[in-house]
Amino acid sequence: MARFPRLFLLYAWTTHVCVFARVNQYNCPLLGPAFPAAHQIDTLGFQQYANQFTLALEGALSSGNNSYGEFDTETVSFSIAVWSVSQNTSLYEYHSEGSKLVGDVTGGGVLNNNTIYRIGSISKLHTVYTYLAAVGDAHLDEPITNFLPELAAIDKEWAHNASANKIDNIKWSEVTLRSLAGQLSGIPRDYGLGDVAGFVHDPATIESFGLPPLDSVPKPLCVPFTSGENGVCTREEFFRGIATRPPVFAAYSTPSYSNLNYGLFAWALEAILDDGRPFPQIFKDEVLDPLGLNQGSFDDPSGAYYSTIADLNALGRSILRSELLPRRLTGWWLKPMTFTSDPNQSVGMPWEIYRTAISVTPGSEAKRMVDMYTKAGDVGLYATMLALVPDYGIGFTILTAGNSIRQLERIYLLEMLRDHFLPAFEDLNAKAAEGSYAGTYVDSASNSSITISTRPDRPGLGVENWISRGVNMLEDGKGIRGLYHFTDSTPLELRLQPTGLRDKKTGRVGFRLISEDRQFREGFLWECFSWASVDAITYGAAGVDDFIFGLDRDGNAEDLELRAFRISLERSR
Repeated sequence: MARFPRLFLLYAWTTHVCVFARVNQYNCPLLGPAFPAAHQIDTLGFQQYANQFTLALEGALSSGNNSYGEFDTETVSFSIAVWSVSQNTSLYEYHSEGSKLVGDVTGGGVLNNNTIYRIGSISKLHTVYTYLAAVGDAHLDEPITNFLPELAAIDKEWAHNASANKIDNIKWSEVTLRSLAGQLSGIPRDYGLGDVAGFVHDPATIESFGLPPLDSVPKPLCVPFTSGENGVCTREEFFRGIATRPPVFAAYSTPSYSNLNYGLFAWALEAILDDGRPFPQIFKDEVLDPLGLNQGSFDDPSGAYYSTIADLNALGRSILRSELLPRRLTGWWLKPMTFTSDPNQSVGMPWEIYRTAISVTPGSEAKRMVDMYTKAGDVGLYATMLALVPDYGIGFTILTAGNSIRQLERIYLLEMLRDHFLPAFEDLNAKAAEGSYAGTYVDSASNSSITISTRPDRPGLGVENWISRGVNMLEDGKGIRGLYHFTDSTPLELRLQPTGLRDKKTGRVGFRLISEDRQFREGFLWECFSWASVDAITYGAAGVDDFIFGLDRDGNAEDLELRAFRISLERSR
């Protein structure tokens, strides 16, 4: 039997050991969708899942609690929606009006998807979106001092001050636009807002906090980037005030939530465009008008904005559809900037990203990771959330108003939506893929065939009964086993995952083959290392794992091209 050169065998063995590990006895899929997103959701059984969610939610509202927490039906009103890139209306909505708040949120009307809520810090998302829509990713790694001369002047002043130091003074030239947008600037959270000296005026109360007397400390001049109720700063007052505040962290050292980041970021955009438009006008011109959104209003870039379920749904869809941004930029934007101390939470620009394990098939103990890109908002009596789930092309919108429990109720609602609908879409997408891709593909001329199917407890599409040019690809020493140096005793698993590459003109859709030794285990470094195996072995400049389906106009596969094997197989179903 012919043997590969020793160097190649060493490479293949290393690929085997380092690449085909997993967390447990189940698969180690790539990060990203297991299946293409389904489009005809209503025909796949979505309503069944929606009805189950309604029963669970109304049970919680009726009893006042469930396993997630307490629900207040008297002094909290809320509106929630599930939406998808596949249609322009909500897939699901539910509106609940607190019995003691009837007419308060709606101004006497009916609570619906056009009811206006304050959305707080969701406006930080609007600020970053506006920047990307206006100038793309240009200038993000430049210091803020390039655009705000007042901060450059503060730096210059400290440079000539012998007592200035990095403990007491912010080095503004080290703060980039990217660090501002990604909560990595290390600058203070606020100026004025939250300063006890600015809103507690009773000396006895101050004393009870263990603080020095009021007359011994400076009081904030004003509160910047707010909607007006706190004594809004002039630009000159803000820079005079912020010059007195020390840094929180060194830039880029750790994420730290800051409202000031986004006011400065918006001012930087005004300076970059330099066309005389204030940020609210830029937001209107670059985002609201192109998307046809006209139900909200805007006050500041950090947390004062009013919107509706309908408009926020449309805004979320526009991001996942790349309506205003190039797809490349959307893909980059929907990625973490940094981690937090919570292994299931990371931070983006300005995303709060939550990772959750989803069963690969209903009820399965086999899981895969799915990320939700969210932005929460809290202002006054309102608590809100917009969540995007790129793996499924869906999102959730949650708007609440009422007493203090509204903040917790928003979290409970998000957790319920996550736990009911993410497994639902995993199942719906699997059903859609079964109908669109499953079957046997044959090329009689080359004596080649392959079966594509779904399977319980397994992510993505599976590959079985693979014959290429008369060779059994799963036979010991041949085919995939030979290429990757698997032995006959190895419980080999072959799964396909979509790459996101699609040619709309020709209907071609890209997948990659993940080949796994299901018995292999290793330490924490290689618990799930499949991402390092992609395109590891090629033949004639084509990846052995490169699978391309050709779809008809209805999105159903007609043929399958195995690029490295130079064959195209027709689907016989």
